[in-house]
Amino acid sequence: MKPIKLIRTWFNVSLLAVTWIFILAEPALAAITVTGSISTSTTNVPLQITTMQYGSAGIDLDLGQYIRFGLNYGLQVSSSAIYQPVENISSAALADSANPTCPTVGSCFAVINKSVVTERGFGFTLILWAGDVVMPYITVGGVVKKYTFSTQVNDGLIEERQGQTPPSVSLGAGLVLKLNRDFSLKLNIQASPGVTMRPGDDKPRMMWDKKNTVGITYQLK
Repeated sequence: MKPIKLIRTWFNVSLLAVTWIFILAEPALAAITVTGSISTSTTNVPLQITTMQYGSAGIDLDLGQYIRFGLNYGLQVSSSAIYQPVENISSAALADSANPTCPTVGSCFAVINKSVVTERGFGFTLILWAGDVVMPYITVGGVVKKYTFSTQVNDGLIEERQGQTPPSVSLGAGLVLKLNRDFSLKLNIQASPGVTMRPGDDKPRMMWDKKNTVGITYQLK
């Protein structure tokens, strides 16, 4: 747990220190922009309910007209409740969602899976063209991801597992559309290494996670 606490402390202290340095600095030195985005969804199909929430926040400091340095944080929470026939509890066979087999409340048991993924990272943004309305850009940086997974059958004990990726590269590209002097719409595509495990794998392996976000950016100064 110590490395995780160290990373969290580094991120929080760095974000606070850098923010106050540039807020107290002369306006001509640098501009500060903050970006936030949030999304939520709920999907219902026979014998299954899935919910997902995602939020992100970041702060960017201008190092010049075409280069920015930023810190960012993301949080994704997803959960699913899957109902399975009681007679299949030993084999954990899924109930047939096309032909539901839960005529009464007691004829099925619920398997609740929940995952929480946190991302902490930093990066440099290269603005390809500083237009008055449109600004395309690319990003490169680093990210650390922490995973927490939990499983619960009905009201039984919660089984929890945790993991973390090593510091990894993060690549992205996007477009900033200026709405007015202070606010902009930010479209972003981000790719970074993640962890997966599929049937037949003897251990978790790396693969690329991809994320598309739309957020609002506010320029502080």
